[in-house]
Amino acid sequence: MQTSGKSMMRVAVLAALLLTLFCTQAMAATLKAGSKGSAVSELQRNLKDKGYFTAKVITSRYTSSLKKAVGVFQIANSIRPKGGYGVADEQTQLKAASPDAVTYPQYVEKLTDAQLKPGGSGTYVKKAQSRLKKLGYYSGKLDSKYRSTTTAAVQDFERANGLSVDGIADKATRDVLYSDGAKSRTQYDAENYLTPLSVGSKNTTQVTQLQERLTALGYYWGEPTGVFDAQTKYSVKFFQEANGFSASGSANRTVRALVNKDTAKSFDQYVTDAVKRQQLAPGCKGGVRVAVLQLQLKNLGYYKGVITGAYTGAVTTAVRTFQTFNNMSSKYVTGKANTATRELLLSDKAIAYETVNGSDTLKSGSKNSGAVKALQSRLKELGYYTGSVDGVYSRAVVSAVKLFQKYNGLYQSGIAYSNTLALLNSGSVVAYTNAKIEKLIDVAENKLGTKYGTKSGQFDCSTFTAYCLDKVGIDVTSEVQAQGRAMLNIGKKISSYKELRRGDMVYFWSPDREKKPGHAGIFIGKKGSQYQFIHASSSYGKVTVSDLNTNYYLGSNGAFLYGVRIWE
Repeated sequence: MQTSGKSMMRVAVLAALLLTLFCTQAMAATLKAGSKGSAVSELQRNLKDKGYFTAKVITSRYTSSLKKAVGVFQIANSIRPKGGYGVADEQTQLKAASPDAVTYPQYVEKLTDAQLKPGGSGTYVKKAQSRLKKLGYYSGKLDSKYRSTTTAAVQDFERANGLSVDGIADKATRDVLYSDGAKSRTQYDAENYLTPLSVGSKNTTQVTQLQERLTALGYYWGEPTGVFDAQTKYSVKFFQEANGFSASGSANRTVRALVNKDTAKSFDQYVTDAVKRQQLAPGCKGGVRVAVLQLQLKNLGYYKGVITGAYTGAVTTAVRTFQTFNNMSSKYVTGKANTATRELLLSDKAIAYETVNGSDTLKSGSKNSGAVKALQSRLKELGYYTGSVDGVYSRAVVSAVKLFQKYNGLYQSGIAYSNTLALLNSGSVVAYTNAKIEKLIDVAENKLGTKYGTKSGQFDCSTFTAYCLDKVGIDVTSEVQAQGRAMLNIGKKISSYKELRRGDMVYFWSPDREKKPGHAGIFIGKKGSQYQFIHASSSYGKVTVSDLNTNYYLGSNGAFLYGVRIWE
């Protein structure tokens, strides 16, 4: 019984050895298309476990799908079979059974890593490009090539999703890229105020934030509206000009990113003092320099439009109105922003539009008859108006206002602006009579030193007085006797020199001492003991000022004949 047990054990061990030998020989046999048996089934199971073989049912036949799986497995595990890829030789079968074999997921990961970096190419690159495009990071072609555009897209994705930014789509990046939680560019841009904006954009939150940032940097003027309107467009253009971008007026991601930074160049940093004083004119090159002018005019109330940076007709009108309301010399009232205009715009002496054209302004068609009557009455009192006080702003009132403005140093518009009304009722107002007198004397004094004579550009006594009278609207002959007599019909005769007033005409005997006009001048006033008058003197050979209070003029046989007062 004991001998029989040992025999049975030896038989069992021998059977196991034979089975192992049989399996080894079976596995060692090369498998290929047409092969059948348990070795094929075992190979299918091993490759299925490692992810290469995907058939649902294990069979004993060497199918085409198994051949394909074997080929991929061999490539993944660096096996080069003599019969070619897809033929399962002994090395392939042993490796498939080994726990150390590279699995299909490991192979894919390795293959993907090799492709998804700068310079790589292949189907996994195309797959990544497609995903990046869907998320809004990539806009190029799906060309399966990992060029700079793909690298940049990966970097943007990594940045947006809180990953290490290197532009390489490694496993960590891919895990997020293909997940449901991957953040799109639209989401990231919205969260970080980078959404591209242009005229017509409807995103109120984004536009408001852009306007607020432009305001902080000095490029946007007014309250944020949340509407990407014309002013927002031009404000973006000014920012782009100042910060080295092409001035398109559209705020792309790059522009918005810089707008969000305090390091961006502000309007005040860009606009130098020289820019503020630069001469400008219609048709000049536009941009920030013209915008500065528009802002200056807008702040003073002369320009009402959008700050466009273009020297338009509206800007020309605003400049001309500023020059007019600020009583600039007529040679400067051109609509061109010359040096004098720019300097005045910067000074604290610049007169604002509302100061001149306030709510009390009166003009043709004004309905406030009470105010117009008050205007008419005051103009009448000062001698500028002779019509009826009827509350109608007629042509006669326009003419009277112009005349008042002329002699009071204001622009002659015929409109009773606020500054006109203020001066009209002030203590420094110049009445019509005084205005005429001062104008006459001003004309005369401007000719001091002019040579005496009858040639062009010269004066004798009566051509001089005729010239001065003509400048204040009085037309008289230049022949002295006829002029002296004609003036008695125009004004009041003053017999005593002591009664002379500033602006009176003075006439003297003729050289033959007959009591007829032979010399003429204009009395300019008393200075100390002197009674001064201005005349074209043959003795001095020029236009000069002389003293009437001398023996020659006022002695017992003095030359003074009479004076004539034109304006009471």
